[in-house]
Amino acid sequence: TGDSSFDILEPKLPMILEYYPNLIFRATTNNDTVQYFVENHKYAVKQGFKRIFNIVNMFADYTQEQMDILDDQIRQLADYYMELVRQQTPVRFDPLCEFFGRIKVNNENRRLNRRRGRFMNVLGHGKCGIGATAFATVGPTGDLYSCQNFVGNHEIEEKFKIGNIYSGTDDEKRRAIFLKFNPVNVKSTADGIKCSDCELDYICNGGCIAYNYLKTGDIHIMPSIICHYYRCLYREAIRIMNVMADERNELFRNIFKNEVDGSWG
Repeated sequence: TGDSSFDILEPKLPMILEYYPNLIFRATTNNDTVQYFVENHKYAVKQGFKRIFNIVNMFADYTQEQMDILDDQIRQLADYYMELVRQQTPVRFDPLCEFFGRIKVNNENRRLNRRRGRFMNVLGHGKCGIGATAFATVGPTGDLYSCQNFVGNHEIEEKFKIGNIYSGTDDEKRRAIFLKFNPVNVKSTADGIKCSDCELDYICNGGCIAYNYLKTGDIHIMPSIICHYYRCLYREAIRIMNVMADERNELFRNIFKNEVDGSWG
């Protein structure tokens, strides 16, 4: 009808959160909306969400000015996060908070010279999207795919089809798909930037396999904007950790411990 679905949904958010208090606020920041990055997080917190997940649109092309704005917004988000912690308001901003655990893993991997992971002996290296986990997506005809992002793209979906609900899963096809992936081979589309120079080189697991393939045509090649985004988040996570440690903030100490105990490798 041309009406705004958001305007219809917004008044119902209190009721939804009453029944689903752990609901995640999911957002995507586009190249022309980077200036609203922090504002969107604050809106979600004001509405009562306790967990906010925001990712950049990796299919868009970002100018240097837009990337600079994003950098500043991420720093402001870190300041806002610390403000909430000081107020004893535990809110989880993903993927920023995920990096608290990754700090420890990164240091550990570098100390042991264990580049890119503790999952090297796990089939598919524990990655979703390539048929290596317990999850799959059912297409409209009953076909099973390794990721929902491949459904409907007829040029691609056959390469990631792993069975059918009527005939079952094709484990040989699954194995053929996930054996193609090795995090050691992951690299970025960023010009002039070597992965070996990146502070995340020892823990990089390739990001979203499906998005890599859809954007670059290769499951191992990450769009440069996601690399940039993760590096900024990592640096801010370290700053948060240092500031909160200096302040001896007990709430953050518990948050950090929980993130480290469940850390990603």
